[in-house]
Amino acid sequence: MDVLYKYAYDVVAEKIDVSKETKAACLRSINDLKASESEDYPYYFDPTDGLRFIKFAAHFRHLEGTKAGEPFILMPWQAWVFGQILGWKEKGTNNRRFRVAHIEVPRGNGKSFMNSVFCLYALSLDKMKGPQVYCCATSQKQARIIFDKARDMCENEPNKFIKKFLGLHVRTHDIELKKKLNGFTNRGVFRPLCADPTRLDGLNISTVVIDELHEMKNSHIWDKLISGAGKRPSTLVIAITTAGFDMGTVGYEKSMYCSKVLKGEVIDDTFFGCIWKADATDNMYCVETLKKANPCWDDMNDHGLLMSSMSKAEVVPSERNAYLTLHLNQWVANGDSWLDLDKLRKCKTVLDIKEFVNEPCYIGLDMARVSDMASVVQCFYKDDKLYLFPHYFLPEDTINARLKNPLYKDWLDNGWIHSIPGPVIDPEYVRKFIEDLCMTYDVQIIAADPALQEGVAIPLYNAGWPIRNCPQAWKLSKPAKALQSMILTGNIRYENPIFEWNCGNCHIKTDTRENIYVSKDYTSSPRLIDGVIATIMALYKLIPDQYEGSCVSSWQVD
Repeated sequence: MDVLYKYAYDVVAEKIDVSKETKAACLRSINDLKASESEDYPYYFDPTDGLRFIKFAAHFRHLEGTKAGEPFILMPWQAWVFGQILGWKEKGTNNRRFRVAHIEVPRGNGKSFMNSVFCLYALSLDKMKGPQVYCCATSQKQARIIFDKARDMCENEPNKFIKKFLGLHVRTHDIELKKKLNGFTNRGVFRPLCADPTRLDGLNISTVVIDELHEMKNSHIWDKLISGAGKRPSTLVIAITTAGFDMGTVGYEKSMYCSKVLKGEVIDDTFFGCIWKADATDNMYCVETLKKANPCWDDMNDHGLLMSSMSKAEVVPSERNAYLTLHLNQWVANGDSWLDLDKLRKCKTVLDIKEFVNEPCYIGLDMARVSDMASVVQCFYKDDKLYLFPHYFLPEDTINARLKNPLYKDWLDNGWIHSIPGPVIDPEYVRKFIEDLCMTYDVQIIAADPALQEGVAIPLYNAGWPIRNCPQAWKLSKPAKALQSMILTGNIRYENPIFEWNCGNCHIKTDTRENIYVSKDYTSSPRLIDGVIATIMALYKLIPDQYEGSCVSSWQVD
């Protein structure tokens, strides 16, 4: 059993430098092992299957690179991961404990090869009757990468081992299991599966490996796979992925869920997860951080290429997000977003809005159209820092329609979104919310878009509240640049994760005078920026002494 736990013990003993999430995952596995000594603990660890998988993997050889032709020997971190997934069982039933696994690791750490070997094991030696094994990706081409590697591995090994011992028959589009034992012929299949929700009904999955979960745009496909895997007592859904550029995907949702399980914020004994990454406080542009984030660092051949990417990313902004995502496993929203999320995240902190009751408050209002998001942002400027308290509003139907953004429900549960009953934004709800703010805080002005006057702006103006017309688009260039400057210099404080998501979704256009216009990537994009726009509108009035222009002195009602 030592080989299956060596990595975890070395991490906890700080012999290996890893992220907080990886250390938490290792500590969790050790604590579980200690807890299993109690009769009351519902699970036990059996090293048999994990050791069998290590031996199984060694029967296959690397297909590419300098190791081509050499046997596939699992590294300590890989032995620990699959030892956990395969080793933990439920007392009494002997069923698999972990039904879902989330493994997040930077590019170049052998994900595809691991996926391929594990799929072959799940088909032939996982002791399932009639196994149905699938490798799933957002495109058939991506799914074929895993399958084709598995097929090529089989074709490079002796027929005696593949056919006679394992009972595998390799075909063009699938690999069939047909093995007779004790008078019973066990039949199964392994095939690539494109993540098309119209083709996922009726599956009786035993194991599905999802490649690059970050590319899966919504939860519909994930839900179908989970449903297909719910028909057997020991099925496994395993996602092995890298971080991505879109924090509105199911991949980011599962990454955040994994973090919560590892931090102990969510208890889920059937979920295994581990995330190899750089921590937010790390220097992103040094070799030590690359080693920390990449568990296969010592086994990589081309350190020079990684270090070259690191050097470029440090000085060339356009190279930065790709480097952070692919090599340090950082979620950075959109790959070409305007704001520096690395610096923004360092400004995130726990805030108490009650401490600002007597401070001048500047509000930006970005009202929604019909079923979209609305945002009200309170801004306070204190001790040369900008404190932001964004409030978000969404119709209940939009939140429940997880195809738009699977994170909406999670944000609602954590108090970051106000849910408005029905299918559309109710202006009356938002108006009353703003009136409550005006009665509680020292509101100097409410800056709003003149194009969206009805329902909120006009009633507030008629009631005597300080709402003013704020120009839009290119005329907000200077406060937009001010926001960017505050983020770059670390002079901003926020807590709401939706604001961070908004920041990552922002793009800019620049005119010949270097004015900037902040916008989404395209008009109907689900990657919203409401909180940022509302903040910029508030800044238009908050900083008139630093930047020309201020809100119009009266609300225009034509």
